[in-house]
Amino acid sequence: MPKKGRGRGRGRGIIASSLENKLKTEPTIGRDDFPKLETSNFPPLSSEAISLPGPSSDCNPKLHLPSQDNKNLSEELDKLSLLEKGETLSIGPEHKEKTVAKFAPRPNYGTAGRPITLISNYFPLKFQPGTIYHYDVEIISLDQLAKYGKPVKKTTAAEASGKYTRIEHQLDKNVGKLKCREVIEKLVSNQLLQSYNPVYDGAKNIFTSKPLPFEGKVSFTVELQNGDKIRKYKVDIKPIKKENGTNATDLDSLLKTYDGQSEFIMALNCIINHRETTSLQIQIGRSFFYLHQPNKISLGEGLEIWFGYNQSLHLTHKGPAVVINLSAKAFHKAGPVLDYAYDVLRRDISRGGPMRPQEIKRLEEALNGLRVKVTHLHYPRKYTVQGLSKLTAEEMKITYEGEEMSIARYFEIKYKRLMYPYLPCLFMRSSNNQTYIPFENCSILEGQPKLGKLSGALTGKMIRQTAISPNDRFKAIDQSAQIVKKESGKKLESYKLFMDLKFKNVEGRVIDRPSLFYQGGNTCDPDNRGVWRMDGKIFYKTSISIESWILLNFAEDCTMDALHRFVDTFLRTGKKVGLNFGEFLGIKHFGRRDNAEAALKYALGTNAKFALIVLSRRDTFHNYDEIKFIADYKLGFVTQCIEDNVLNRINDQIANNICLKINIKLGGINHILKNRPKVFFKPVIILGADAIHSPRGSGCPSIAAVVGSMDAWPSKYKVECRVQENPDGNKISQEVILDIKNMVKNLLNAFYDNTCGKYPEKIIFFRDGVSEGQFLTVRDEEVTAVQKASFEVIGKVMPITYIIVQKRHQTRFRPYNPKDGVGRGCNIPPGTTVDTDITHPDLFDYFLNSHEGIQGTSKPAHYTVLHDDNMFDADELQMLSYHLCYMYGKCNRSVSIPAPVLYADLACYRAKKYADFHIMKATSSVSSKSGSRLPDYVRQAIDNMGQYRNSMFFL
Repeated sequence: MPKKGRGRGRGRGIIASSLENKLKTEPTIGRDDFPKLETSNFPPLSSEAISLPGPSSDCNPKLHLPSQDNKNLSEELDKLSLLEKGETLSIGPEHKEKTVAKFAPRPNYGTAGRPITLISNYFPLKFQPGTIYHYDVEIISLDQLAKYGKPVKKTTAAEASGKYTRIEHQLDKNVGKLKCREVIEKLVSNQLLQSYNPVYDGAKNIFTSKPLPFEGKVSFTVELQNGDKIRKYKVDIKPIKKENGTNATDLDSLLKTYDGQSEFIMALNCIINHRETTSLQIQIGRSFFYLHQPNKISLGEGLEIWFGYNQSLHLTHKGPAVVINLSAKAFHKAGPVLDYAYDVLRRDISRGGPMRPQEIKRLEEALNGLRVKVTHLHYPRKYTVQGLSKLTAEEMKITYEGEEMSIARYFEIKYKRLMYPYLPCLFMRSSNNQTYIPFENCSILEGQPKLGKLSGALTGKMIRQTAISPNDRFKAIDQSAQIVKKESGKKLESYKLFMDLKFKNVEGRVIDRPSLFYQGGNTCDPDNRGVWRMDGKIFYKTSISIESWILLNFAEDCTMDALHRFVDTFLRTGKKVGLNFGEFLGIKHFGRRDNAEAALKYALGTNAKFALIVLSRRDTFHNYDEIKFIADYKLGFVTQCIEDNVLNRINDQIANNICLKINIKLGGINHILKNRPKVFFKPVIILGADAIHSPRGSGCPSIAAVVGSMDAWPSKYKVECRVQENPDGNKISQEVILDIKNMVKNLLNAFYDNTCGKYPEKIIFFRDGVSEGQFLTVRDEEVTAVQKASFEVIGKVMPITYIIVQKRHQTRFRPYNPKDGVGRGCNIPPGTTVDTDITHPDLFDYFLNSHEGIQGTSKPAHYTVLHDDNMFDADELQMLSYHLCYMYGKCNRSVSIPAPVLYADLACYRAKKYADFHIMKATSSVSSKSGSRLPDYVRQAIDNMGQYRNSMFFL
């Protein structure tokens, strides 16, 4: 176990230090420029409700801004540079001094909580001192070069349709990744380069264990058989020169710098992920799937679940380790297109005559971009589907040997008579030719993953089918580790790398659960699953009295008896938790053809202050997203939607969950922390942020959201949301929240309005949706923007702690002692924290599992502190992160990540639903290309979310 201690000698935060020396102290500016936000200000809560110790001087950051000569503020801010020269950091006696990027260093290791021994899915990777050689590779199709005079960029179906424009970060080449691997493998075998043990990443990098027998750039020509033709490719290879003037790098030396660590991980990932193209596995990212899937599960809509494993290299305190986890992914079903169409449409299209227009559209969406092989030729020929023909095979005309005829007639003359000439054809593009081939002559190739997100129903089905207990998961991981050793062992050994096949045991801690306060000083203690019941307790602060409310029913199948039973249970439960709903204006029924906006305006006309809305999934005329857009943005009307299937199973627990959301939407507080972390003893704002991106070709822009706490508990939040496009087509700039400065300025002013004229003294920023490769860029741009925002609003730079929260990672744990597990699956308990053994050797990071694993294996959240002016120690931040997971207002259980991060996720999701609905509405009436633009009024609605009357409308 590494030595523990506070390790306070870190000085002030890097960005704050720079700003101290550059910014002048000015009075508060910019307040009058912001509109007054419509929020309900609560009076100060009674001291009888909660008793807190006095503030500690230890949590006060010493941050002062010296006065300077008068200079233009914007000029001074533009001169700021976040990165200074690297500093040295000693991790332990086994590490040498290392120069790292200026992220927040680890202050110490946590000690709070009871110890727990865990088994991780990390396999130590040992390596002997050795050298690797790095080369750049470029592959060009000589056939296209000869035909067009220059390489032709590979074009996807979405690009060809005009829905999607290529951006810079994509591979700017004319050869696909799989074909590149084939070319390099053929080159290696033909040129007898095997003794150099080359490994290729499928893009631009080749690594070897020995220097290749040439200097400078060298070119090769490689020929591949493609059906009945020979394709030629030019391969250029050149050394990538390092600081030492060569392309040789010592593996051990790479670990001494942060940039070197990135190269080390890239090189070793390339080595362990290397597979021959003759392998029966296919690679998708870092996951591998066998082509022959004995246990695949039909998912519906032409899809099936494949099972495989994911492998990646991570740096830890104890050296590099291979992380292996199970993978499950939706793949398109291989086989005849007619069978695929049956699975998508749930109808045998070979019977019953021509297809309906909506069926053609749905099948075209499913088939677009898929690779198919034709079955009517004597040699293999493959195409990529670009769409479906508007006419049937017997209606489409072509010219063959000077005679005009239908495609059906052409196939009858050339091959054989079609069995289903009344069906459309698949449209394929080959070079400059347009090719149409009947359904019955095409078969979908195996091993094609589903791109983009699954529908909600399919996602739920996939989660249920892939949930696996920790014990079963780790047994399967052990089997996968044996496969990795078999597939990659020889290549690893050629680089003097040796993977241990034993799971890495790690020492963790289980942090104490917080106690929760309700009205009247009543306390509730969550159980070891992080779950609690109110049992007659009243919300800590109930919302304003609802003078009158109405129920709008859009579900035609609901009976009046079911609706009245629901209302009775709902009112009875609301009274128990302290909600006063006032006059019930009755139940109003609407048919499927009734206009949703007119229905909501009717409710407002009755002077209702709140509406419960019953919807049915079978109702395609009343869309949840449309109703929320109208209620939230157009009318400022507080609504709560429920599905009709809830009515028949209504009970006190379901009614209580509905009341939880209503109370928060109307300005109430469900519960607070009894013993708040000491950071809350003085004004502090908790920010949560996320940015989400739509699939390529969808026409939907990116959405970014930032939420900020508006009280001392923290329970109330306001949101700022923005639509954003890439300013320069760069992927990283898309992840950065572009208008974050103005968003935070608005939140700081809202905080002032909601706290009786107080500004926060600290900012704690939880950021979701950032990968490790984006840490530096996102940290630099966003922290600087937040510092500028605080200076422009308050006149000084507030100390910031900036924490990345990652959910998409492969780390898993199970208890070493089964008695330490909780729940039916024997998962690790909520509060389990790991900040040693497998965490990063330089960064301030930790794993925290804060929720109960209801199904499958619990996934801990991974927290990385990139910037810390507030100088937290490990226990303080880990405790804060964990306790915020108990402040999620929608349920009485702890959640997987802090509440402000989940709120930002929900706000992004709501905004995206606004966008998706209106884009779909536009594309249904106009061409897809012209209808893909987001309407201006929807963009305005998203950008103005911070001014909605109901500040937590997104719950």
